[in-house]
Order: sequence, then structure tokens, then C-alpha cells
Amino acid sequence: MVLPSTQGSGAAPPESASPILLSPHRAVRMDCGITDVVAELLSWPKGQWWIRESVRRQRAETAARKAAEADLSPLSMLPDELIMYTLSFLEPEHLMALRLTSRDAYRLVADEQLWQYFCKRDWPFLCPAAPLRSSWLNTYKTISRLSGSGWRGTSQWLKPEGYDYCQHTRLEMAIEKRTGVMRGCGATQNNKKLMTFDLEGQMAPGGVFRWKKTFSYHTTLYTGKLNIELGTLTGTLDYQDQTTAWEGVFRFKPDPNAWRK
Repeated sequence: MVLPSTQGSGAAPPESASPILLSPHRAVRMDCGITDVVAELLSWPKGQWWIRESVRRQRAETAARKAAEADLSPLSMLPDELIMYTLSFLEPEHLMALRLTSRDAYRLVADEQLWQYFCKRDWPFLCPAAPLRSSWLNTYKTISRLSGSGWRGTSQWLKPEGYDYCQHTRLEMAIEKRTGVMRGCGATQNNKKLMTFDLEGQMAPGGVFRWKKTFSYHTTLYTGKLNIELGTLTGTLDYQDQTTAWEGVFRFKPDPNAWRK
């Protein structure tokens, strides 16, 4: 369909149409085309600023929308109970990396019930009745650090009388998760003589342990307790040689720079 032309009809152009005022000095008439309006806006500094602001605002809204869509991770589409059950099969080291992937993952991994479960599963012989510093996550980190830490301290003989000298000891000890098996090695300074040893033992509920410290010529039995709140190993030691029964006490504290065999 062809619209009738108005040029031959003798109709006068709408000179009385009101203009669009852009400034006190410039104007665009209503009867001009959209192309002329855009050209007029681009030629005017304030119009250029308005277009730049419109483009900037549109880009910001698009970026915000894409960020909101990206934040909808697959974890947010599942019930928390199902996710927590799935996470309980992972190792805590993997969860610490998982929580950095999204906000939902960080929130779920920080759940206290999850870390209480890990404490009871991995450290049944060291897990306290109440969390340390009101956080099961901190409790798990503390136990993990102590279970693979270096230690240093002293042991002192109480019997027989006259041999109440101190021995300075450094050792590296690891406690296996879930089994409580203790293995390590170290060195003892005794009367300016350095003696190396290996140790092996077993952790029992409550942090109580027994290990054997084997030297080249004798074996000493250690019986004590690991206190996770104080971070100490304390107890008694004894060994029997051909003629004498030796008894003493020991106290160790964590030492990250402990001697390594």
C-alpha cells in the first residue's frame, strides 16, 4: 500500500510545530527525522555525555545480570541436607579447596555439624566433648596440626636416686587418622652425647598413649597423654636394664623446627 504524498496537495509544512529545546541556544524541531535528532545530540557536548552514560549504565546492568546468573551454582539447586550428606564422604583437605569456588560452597563447608562429624570420624581418640574456641573447624585444625607436629622437651629420671639429670629430646611424630597408630623418630642429648631413636605406639581414647622409644642398645616405654587444649605431651617413662629399673617423667611441646632424621 502506497501512502499519498502531501507535496502535491498544496499543504503547507508545519512551521508552527514546537521545537525540542536542548539548550537556550540550540533546538531540534519536531518535524525532523530521528537521524537528525541523533546527529544533533552527538554534536552537542551534553548530548554526548548522556549517550555515554546510557551505554555505561547498560553495560553495568548487563554485567550485574551475568554475575547473578553465574552465582546460581549447581549447589544452590539441591537441598542442603543432600549436599551435606555428599560432602561427608570427602576428605577435609578437599573441602577446604571446595569452599573457595562459590558462596554457597563456602557456606556449606563452614557448617559446624559437618566438622563435628569429621572430628569424631578421623580423631575418635582425641575428639573432645565440646569444641575448642567454640568451633569444630578450629578443633579439627588443631588436632591435625598436633598429630603431625614436631616436638621438643625434656625428660628427667626419678629412679634410681642420684641419676636425676635432664635429657633434652627432639622428635618428629605422626598420628594416623582413624587408627591412632603413632610413628616417629628423634634424638636425645645425654651428657653431651647425641642418641637417635625410633618410636612406635598406639593412641587410645582420651588422648592416652603408649609408645616404645628404641635406641641402639635399649628400649624405653613412654606412657602419657596428649592434651589438645594445652598442646602438650606429658607422662612417665621407664625401662629395665640388666640390674636397674629406671623411672622418670617427660614433658614435650610442639616444635615446628624439630630435628629430622
